[in-house]
Amino acid sequence: MRLLCLFVAVLYATVHSQEISPRFQCEEGNDCADGSSDLEEIFQVKLLQVNAELGRTSGHLHSSQAPPAPLPLHRQSLTVEILEQAEQYLAPILTSVLLPHALAFGVAQCLLRYHRGKAAEFLNEETETLENKPRSFSYILPRVAPMWIIHVLSLFAYGISAPSLDYMYLNSFAQKYSDGLPLDCSSQMQSLPCSRAAVDVTQLKVAKGCAHPVIQFAAGPALGAVSDAFGRRPAVLFIRVALLLPTMAAAAVVWFDLSIWLEFGVQFIGMIPFEPVPIAWYIDRIDHTPSLVLAASMVESSCILSTILGSLLGSSLSLKTAMLLGMLGKLVCLLIAICCLPESLTVPQQQRVKFAWSNLLPTSALRILFQSPLVEKITAIGIFDAFHYNGFYTLSAQFLQQRLAWSRQDSYVNGMLEQGSQMLWLTVGVSALWPLLGQVGIIASATVAAGISHL
Repeated sequence: MRLLCLFVAVLYATVHSQEISPRFQCEEGNDCADGSSDLEEIFQVKLLQVNAELGRTSGHLHSSQAPPAPLPLHRQSLTVEILEQAEQYLAPILTSVLLPHALAFGVAQCLLRYHRGKAAEFLNEETETLENKPRSFSYILPRVAPMWIIHVLSLFAYGISAPSLDYMYLNSFAQKYSDGLPLDCSSQMQSLPCSRAAVDVTQLKVAKGCAHPVIQFAAGPALGAVSDAFGRRPAVLFIRVALLLPTMAAAAVVWFDLSIWLEFGVQFIGMIPFEPVPIAWYIDRIDHTPSLVLAASMVESSCILSTILGSLLGSSLSLKTAMLLGMLGKLVCLLIAICCLPESLTVPQQQRVKFAWSNLLPTSALRILFQSPLVEKITAIGIFDAFHYNGFYTLSAQFLQQRLAWSRQDSYVNGMLEQGSQMLWLTVGVSALWPLLGQVGIIASATVAAGISHL
C-alpha cells in the first residue's frame, strides 16, 4: 500500500512539473542547468511531503512506532519567520528611537565632563532667575483650556488624515501610467505605475517646499500686525479657516472623484504661519514665566499623544474615511474657536498698537531680528533649521515610497514612532538632562539626536 501511494505521489509530481515547466523553459542562448536543478528540488520536496504524510498515517495505524522527527525545513522556516518579525517591528524602534537617544545621552555626558564649570555657572544663574515655582494646575487649566482643546483636537485630526494625503496624489498620477486603470498605491507601492507616480509627486512637493517659506514670510508680519491691533481672537479665527479649507478640498477630491489640482490650489492658503498668534495668546493668558513653561510642556506632550492616537486610528481606516475625519476635526476646531475662545489681549483699544498698512509689509518685522546679538544667533539657528527641515521632509517621503515601496500603513507607523520618540525625549530625556546641562546642553544633545535619526 505504501509503495502504491509513493508511485501515485511521483506520478502527481511529474504531472505538476509539466504544469509549471514554462517557468523553467530555456530561452534561446541560455543554460538550462538552473531549471533542471529547480525541478529536482521540487521532486525532493514533494517526496518529503509524501513521506511525512505516510509517516503520520502509519503512526495512526501502528501506535508502537515513534512519531517522525520534525523536518529541518520547518525549523528553518520558523526561525526565518521570527527573524522577519523582529526585523519588521524591532529594527525600526532600535534605529529611529533608541539609538539616537542613547547617542544623544552620551554626547550630553561628554559635554558635562568637559564643560562642568560653565554648566554649573549657568545653572546657578538660571536658579536665581527662576526662583518662583509654577502655580497650581487649577490656576493654569482655566486660562489655557479653550486653546488647548483646539490644539489637541486639531493635531488628532492631522494624525488621522495627513499620512494619507500623498497617496491621494499617487493614486491619481498612477492612472496615467496604468492606461487609466485605477490603482491603490496605499498597498501597491511596489508596482511600476505607483513608483513612477512618486516622481511626479516629488515635483509637486518641491514646488510646495519653495512656496511655503515665501507665503510664511509674506503672511507672518500681517497676522502679527492684525493680532496686535485688533486682538488675538480674530487672527486665530482666520488661521482656523485657512487650515480648514485645504482639508475640505482634499475630502471633496477623494469622495467625489474631483481633480487633485483643486486641493493643490487650495492648500497654499493653509501655509500661513499658524503658531505665533496662538503662542501670543498663551503668553497673554499666563503672564507668569514658570507657569507658562509648565503650561507649554503640558500642551506639547498632550498634543504629541493626541497625534499618536490620531495616527493609530487613521491607520485602520480607508483613505476616504481618513480624509473625511480629518476635515470634520478641523471643522469642529473652528466651531470651538468661534463659540468658546476668549480674547486674550485685554488691554484697552487705546493702549494697543495702532494698525498701519506699512506693518503688513514683510520687511517691517525684520528689524526685530537684529535688536541684540542673542536674537541674531537664535535667528541664524532658526534659518539653518528651516533650511534643513524643508529640504529633508520635502523629499524623504517620496524617496521612501519610490525606493522602499513605502505603503500608507508604513507612513502611519513611521509617524507614531516619531511621535513616540518625541514623547520619550520630553519625559525621560529632558527630566534627566535638565539638572545636568540646562537649556543649552539640552538643545545641543537634542540636535545630535535629531541628526542621527535623520541620518
